Amino acid sequence: MSATRGGVGVLVAAACAVLLGSCTGAGGGTAGPTAPGPTATAGASSGPSGAGGLPPEATYTLQGSPSPAEVRQVADRLQRRAQTMGLAAPKVEVRGAAVSLSAAGATREQFAALAQQGHLGFRPVLALAPSVPNGAPAQGAVSADPTTTLQVPNCSDAAQRTDRQSASGKPAVACGYAAENGIWYGFALGPVAVDGTDVSAVKAVEDTQNGAGWQIDLTFDAVGAQAFADVTGRLAAQPSPANQFAIVLDGAVVSHPAVASAVPGGAAVISGSFTEAEARRLAALIGNRLPVPLLLTETTLPN
Repeated sequence: MSATRGGVGVLVAAACAVLLGSCTGAGGGTAGPTAPGPTATAGASSGPSGAGGLPPEATYTLQGSPSPAEVRQVADRLQRRAQTMGLAAPKVEVRGAAVSLSAAGATREQFAALAQQGHLGFRPVLALAPSVPNGAPAQGAVSADPTTTLQVPNCSDAAQRTDRQSASGKPAVACGYAAENGIWYGFALGPVAVDGTDVSAVKAVEDTQNGAGWQIDLTFDAVGAQAFADVTGRLAAQPSPANQFAIVLDGAVVSHPAVASAVPGGAAVISGSFTEAEARRLAALIGNRLPVPLLLTETTLPN
């Protein structure tokens, strides 16, 4: 996913994912590249109302030909997303092949965040390179396997920041933004090693004991736990950047931590410089993946 695909930003701040190993950013810093997105305030209990004194409302159209069960599932997950994000008194209604959501004090940016599909995947990093405006990326072409060559995208070109993660079993390319130095990076990635559907629980928590701030705790099911332990063990033995694990959300590289050793136990932590709102937003997306894509078609906000 690009910084703005279909009007929806990648709603995470500069942060790094820590998989019980070291964390290095694309530019050699301490934070992985993330795409900038609009900010929001979690837990707002009051705010301006929409037209006619009603709370702000958004209408979402389900793409494709969704079944009634999928429409209901989308409505339920939008409700849970809004609650996890801290929106006040969210109310969801099904209107044919569309779903509306209202919440006191909600903003257009928060409504846009709710529309993200929430496809999460962990992919091994094959190569990465900073993007140069009006030039080719330093990395160029990379052999992903004996039959596949990937061209690392020049992500300074907005047209290159598209979601190319549709085939989870194949190598892919992606973009990520390093907020700490303001540089886009292009990535060549291996097939998805651990899928977001293997996450059984996710929550945003504040690490007050270690002073790490807000983070996202992930728990994998049995399949995901075994896959995660296996792939982190393999990556830990590789030289940089092949020892890095890209966390890809809706096609964009959120972070790419270096792996120091195998991570058993079925748990991982995404931590870094998250605010409470950002951690809640990411947890809401990961924990409530939508079965079909949504299009935010209308918002009713205060003038």
